[in-house]
Formats: sequence, structure tokens, C-alpha cells
Amino acid sequence: MPVLEYDKWTNFKNVILKAKESLSRTYPQPSDHFAEVGKMIKVAAGTDKEAMRQVSDYKLTRYACYLIAQNGDPTKEAIALAQSYFAVQTRRQELNQEKNTNLERVIARKKLSETEKKFSGVLTEHGVDSRGIAEIRSAGDQALFNKDTREMKRILGTGKGRPLADYIPTITLKAKDLATEMTTFQTQRKNLQQKDPIKFEHIHNSSEVRKVLNQNGIYPEQLPAEEDIRKLERKLSQEDVKKLKTNDFSQQTELIIDLSNVREIDALQKVKLIIANNPGTTPLKIFYGNLNSLKMFTTSIQINSTTITGLRPYIVIEKTTIF
Repeated sequence: MPVLEYDKWTNFKNVILKAKESLSRTYPQPSDHFAEVGKMIKVAAGTDKEAMRQVSDYKLTRYACYLIAQNGDPTKEAIALAQSYFAVQTRRQELNQEKNTNLERVIARKKLSETEKKFSGVLTEHGVDSRGIAEIRSAGDQALFNKDTREMKRILGTGKGRPLADYIPTITLKAKDLATEMTTFQTQRKNLQQKDPIKFEHIHNSSEVRKVLNQNGIYPEQLPAEEDIRKLERKLSQEDVKKLKTNDFSQQTELIIDLSNVREIDALQKVKLIIANNPGTTPLKIFYGNLNSLKMFTTSIQINSTTITGLRPYIVIEKTTIF
């Protein structure tokens, strides 16, 4: 009360009640923040009628103090300063949140770009030409958006000749990335060859990702267009650029170890040999057996000669931990 320049308890208590009422609109138990307590004070001190009497008081959380300042009398300097402070801090928080959201989207777009480069490389190795790659990607978009790429570009109003991915939100970027990663993985694992089998696989994976989104009330084709990714990139500060560089996906090479046809006794030696011949920090994927017994892990490994350090977690073969 004295900090906020109130002289009379009655006036200040009215502010408390007003703040408490505003909280009750959004919080079911305002008493969690405004705990009403009693305290004893002396009355008629120094006279023969001196006695102790209980008066009301409150224990306040930090949030309650904020609400009281926001509901106080702005003609009081302390209240005016507090309200100005909250307005400035709120705006700072909004800007910071917006920046983090934009940065996350730029990083997701960068990741998708690298995933698609890898996807194209794998498809080329498996007998698909550039026209076939474009057809497979378009089929994936059709399955994910329930509309073809051209129609989605028209709906979102993308710039002429610009990729659809430059205008879609983060959630959709990550959905496309996951579907593409799944198809890349399955193409290699199943050794799919030529356009049609891979196209069918990509349609299936994109449809499965869409199904999960739909189950959570998310329909990619209904999400509004986001700001052009190029404009967001121009807004990034030097600090933001550094964050992006720490997410340089193009420098990572994925190491997949297939133990499907390896005897258990030889598996550990095979893993050590492969890792020893792939120095550096590498994303590692290991699987063994058929789809039902698939065990896959993603981690980072640091190679020092033939010594393996920092490998986590385990390679599991038929419930037997060998590494």
C-alpha cells in the first residue's frame, strides 16, 4: 500500500478487490493469488483502553501485485510508472516471441530444403530422373494437402516461380520434412527402384502424416499463408544468423547401419568397423530385423581413431544389448 502511494486502507482495498475481480474472469481460484489473512494491531495505544484487534490483510503473489498496479489510480506516480513498465515489457515479450517464431520457421525451411536435396540424390541413385522426382514430390503434396501443388500455390498466393514451402507455416514445413524423410528411409531400406514404387511409398507416407494432423484438427490446406521466407531471412540479426549456422544440416551425413542380415556374433564388429571408417560427428541410424522388430536410434558419435566415444543409446538385437 505505501509503495503505491496509498494513504487509506479502504481505498487500497478497493483496488485489490478490483484486481481480484479481473482475475476471476480468467482464473477459477483468484484466492490462490490473493490470500486473505488477518493481522493483529494495537488500538488506543498508550491509554487504559489499549487492546489488540484483528484487521484484514492480504498475502499477494507477484502476479497479484502486477494486477493491483494495473488496476490502480494512474494519477499516482508509482502506479503510472508501473503501468508504463508493464506496457513496455509486454511489447518486448511480444517482439521476442515473434522473433523466435520466425526463426523457428526459417530453420524448419532450411531443414526441409536439405532433406529434399538428400531425397533427390537418393531417388537419382534408385533410377528416377528429374521429371520423375518432380512427379513424386507433386504426388506427396497432393496426399498431404488434399490438393495439388499448383492449386496450393494459387490459394496461398505464392510469388511466380517460388516454391510452395516458402509460404507455408512451420507445422506444415515439418510435416513435409517428416514425410520426405520417411520416404527416403524406406526407399533405402526396401531398396525401391524406379519411379512408381517410390511414388506409391511417398503418397502413403504423406497420407499417414496428414492423418495424424487431421486427428488433431489440423488441415494443412486450410492454414493461411505465412510471410515470404526470404523477407523473414532479411529481418534476421547477426545473432539469429549464428543460430542458423548451428543448424547447418548440409554438413551432416547420415550413417545407416543395416544389421538385418548380419549374424549376432558379427554385429558389434561390423558396427565398429563402419563407424571407425566414418570420422566426425555423424547422425547415426541403426536397425535390425524386419519392420515388426525394427529398432532405430538417432544420436551423435565422435570418432577418435577406432575408439568410439559418446555413442548413445544402445544397439539392441532381439532384446540382447550388445553395445
